[in-house]
Amino acid sequence: MPDNTLRLCEYGIWKGEGLDSWELVNADFPPRLRNSFCLNTTECPCFFKLGNREFLMIGFTGFFCSGDDGSLQELTDENYDFYDGMAVPMAVKHGDRMIAGAWMNSRYWGSFLMLRELLLLENDRIGSRWIPETLPRGTFFLLETGRVFEIPSMQIDTKVQIQVSGRIEIKFSGVGEDCFLVIDTIAQYAAWLSDPKEKIEFFRDVLLRRSNAESFRDLAGEPIHVWGGNYARKLEFPEKVFSLRIIIHNDPKLHGAVIDAEIAGRYTFATYRDKLKPICSVICSS
Repeated sequence: MPDNTLRLCEYGIWKGEGLDSWELVNADFPPRLRNSFCLNTTECPCFFKLGNREFLMIGFTGFFCSGDDGSLQELTDENYDFYDGMAVPMAVKHGDRMIAGAWMNSRYWGSFLMLRELLLLENDRIGSRWIPETLPRGTFFLLETGRVFEIPSMQIDTKVQIQVSGRIEIKFSGVGEDCFLVIDTIAQYAAWLSDPKEKIEFFRDVLLRRSNAESFRDLAGEPIHVWGGNYARKLEFPEKVFSLRIIIHNDPKLHGAVIDAEIAGRYTFATYRDKLKPICSVICSS
């Protein structure tokens, strides 16, 4: 910690002056499994500060923010968790930026690394954006509404950009199962879907519907961020028109494709499509 003490998070919060001296300072935090709204575990805790707020990301689902009294409150119940496809993210200060790193779930052990810069938005919400020096080289191709954009089958990275207002659907098709990125600036959400007509459920909705679940692992197959497939995020769009940037990454080692989006320079939103390889076209409509 900044004062050179140690903090341990396991069945409570412990403070240490050294490795052989620990004091339990909060026996009731963080909540875990059925005691937490988002059924989080206590593995891989990461505390970080942005502005005057302290945040805790923990396990695959836990996300907490300090209130005016300093206590950490769960944000998932308000539909504003941070998760954008990342699993067990960790954040560290790098210069004047807060950088988070994590991996995305897939059928294949190891998966791939995701890096983000964390942002403090309005009302103490957390946003994120890409890190410029980690992006693949090349320019972003302009994608127009109603246009089919062809991608060479052997191309590893493809970068496209589109101006968004209102509601937009982007279809990714190729060999395998299609998927859709749907963004609605009126209803204030973004979603990865297998069918654009699917019902939109946020993580909070699934948790309320599956109230008997003991752990987030009991939600296997549900449309939540943990599995890196179909899920929805509640977002806030301060501008009526904004830029949407997309990177499509086809890697033979992944046995599929990663599609990573940056929305309005303030949210990232990624999916892994195991049954879509290689992606050969992107179709945009509104």
